[in-house]
Amino acid sequence: MNPCGRWMNTEALSTALHGRRVLVTRPRQQAQEFVRLLQQAGAEALALPLIRIAAPVDPQPLWQALAALADYDAVLLTSVNGVAAVRQLLQPDGAPAFVWPSTVRLFAVGPKTAAALQRLGWPVCQPQADFRAESLLALLQQQGVAGWRVLYPRAEQVRPVLPEGLRAAGAMLEDPVAYRTLPDLERRDELLALLPHLDAVTFASSSSVEQFVALLGSETAAAVCRDLCCASIGPVTTATAQRFGLAVQAEAEPYTLEGLVAALQRHFVSLPTQERC
Repeated sequence: MNPCGRWMNTEALSTALHGRRVLVTRPRQQAQEFVRLLQQAGAEALALPLIRIAAPVDPQPLWQALAALADYDAVLLTSVNGVAAVRQLLQPDGAPAFVWPSTVRLFAVGPKTAAALQRLGWPVCQPQADFRAESLLALLQQQGVAGWRVLYPRAEQVRPVLPEGLRAAGAMLEDPVAYRTLPDLERRDELLALLPHLDAVTFASSSSVEQFVALLGSETAAAVCRDLCCASIGPVTTATAQRFGLAVQAEAEPYTLEGLVAALQRHFVSLPTQERC
């Protein structure tokens, strides 16, 4: 590419989201950062949380597991929501800082999860955590987890990658539910009113896809993703969308909020000129 072409492409990317109305479906407590990134890129970010984070129906298994934390060989946390649920029990607001047991290895999925743990002063075994459960499973298999007692505080609905893989590797796994993601059913009318005015809908997790479909129904949700740009934070979320028949036009690489903004920019730059306006 000649220098002028490269400059024009960079210029086009930098303005690709100007005036675009982008729906942010993340839970309220996590939407602010994504809204800021979209606004910095020139988009009009509309935050409409379709998910609310709720405590488990039965919190006792998690309570009991954390009360015996020092008895475990390793703890796995795969989301910021999981970190928040564990922190609330080990270090409630206003309580002294909890000192993580030095004998318990702490592993994370994704840099945001690792960063949340590090802010608490809890030592993560792999601070450059990868974005997918498969990568963590491979790391643990390499370390040899047979006989390890492993605690995995998880969402109510999770992919079976870690539980099945760890048990197959000989780990003694306990995986109590730490939180649930529930659809915010009161948002349906507001969502329907917004849809005709949007350019893009973003999904930052599989649960956001599931709740989007729960609110609209599969046929309406699929129709929306034919008419608008539906953007996913990564292949796991994309696979969930495709399972419901939703077309994904943009996928983040890397699998971060910054990557999701970049994927939206690439999508709108790739449109024919008459469709960019």
